[in-house]
Amino acid sequence: MTATERLRQLLDERGVKWRASKAPMAITSWHGAHGFKFVAMNPKGTTDYLLVQTNTFEEWPHLSPEQAVEATLGRGTCDMEFTCAAQFGDPNDEDSYFEIGMFRCTVCGTETYGMWNDDDECREWPRYCPNCGRRVES
Repeated sequence: MTATERLRQLLDERGVKWRASKAPMAITSWHGAHGFKFVAMNPKGTTDYLLVQTNTFEEWPHLSPEQAVEATLGRGTCDMEFTCAAQFGDPNDEDSYFEIGMFRCTVCGTETYGMWNDDDECREWPRYCPNCGRRVES
């Protein structure tokens, strides 16, 4: 998959409308944060980076598709759904006993964990998804 194809896939996943040019270079344009228009080019058909330019002619060379989306739209947010809990150590020894709760990102499906305290409340839950980087809302 080329960088342009991946960029377009990421924009589609976020519901962002984009336009493609018919020029020989794969050019994609979309509107991002604060009403700016962005244009991404994939010079020489490379598969690993993009050149992103704003309508103010600021340029960001050598961005991955993920970096281009983050720079122009922000990472966005997600929710973490609780999936299960696991217990470790000796329940009679508070220094060795702990519980871990597993959570799944509602956007990308990645599972991660949080720590539980003695009151059965999650005391350490993920603030950002370790995969897609979105800020966790709940």
